[in-house]
Amino acid sequence: PPPPPVAARTGPAFQPSEFAWSTERGSSTVRGIVDYSQGGRHFACAGQVVLTPDAPYSRHRILQLYGSTERADLPVDEVRSRQAHRPSDDYSAYVKKQSCDATGHFSFSGLPAGGWFVIVVAAPPAGGTSAPMAMMRRVETRPGSVRTIVRQ
Repeated sequence: PPPPPVAARTGPAFQPSEFAWSTERGSSTVRGIVDYSQGGRHFACAGQVVLTPDAPYSRHRILQLYGSTERADLPVDEVRSRQAHRPSDDYSAYVKKQSCDATGHFSFSGLPAGGWFVIVVAAPPAGGTSAPMAMMRRVETRPGSVRTIVRQ
């Protein structure tokens, strides 16, 4: 018998042209700090912060992973379970990455105006028993603007 049909990919196809704007040099900055508490438990930035351009393809992916395109705070394991069996994404070449400093601050500068998804993992201090949290926020940059995200 013939193999089963391959499931059609839902959502928009990856189009490099829809991400091209994000490679331009701009005058905007996105900066933030992660110092998060939930149910009496404290979380801090656990390393890398990801800045993803808002384009139809990435917007669809963010919605699948986080259930929102504006903001979400979810356990990392839940987000990872939603990406199981997915092919690698071509848009990763357009993603920008920074590390949080020792005080939980991060900054991306030289950005063009546009929509961005800021994604950070926050974890409890060493020895904490809470699961790490994935936090996503959408921000809109404008020329010469500084957008500050504080997650407490």
